[in-house]
Amino acid sequence: IASEYYFGTTFIGSAIAILVFYLGSGLLWPNAFAIAFRPFAKNAGYAGAMYSCFQIGGGAIIGSLAAKLPHSNFYVLGIILAGAAILSNALRTIINK
Repeated sequence: IASEYYFGTTFIGSAIAILVFYLGSGLLWPNAFAIAFRPFAKNAGYAGAMYSCFQIGGGAIIGSLAAKLPHSNFYVLGIILAGAAILSNALRTIINK
């Protein structure tokens, strides 16, 4: 939204927004993974493998379901991504009880 306001809907505006996102993600995610795997210090390799397996597998399943739906606009993708986020939060809440 900010890139559209400042730069308009252009390639440069989109590229700048994507660059800022990826730079922030590159700084955030490695630290988040290190903190999340701290309780599994003895089994860090196993925990990392399981995490990657679930991440790639979940992405493949959600991506396959998204590809099967009619997509005349991007609202369907937004609904799928929001639904996946809500589902993962619900599962986390149920598991942590």
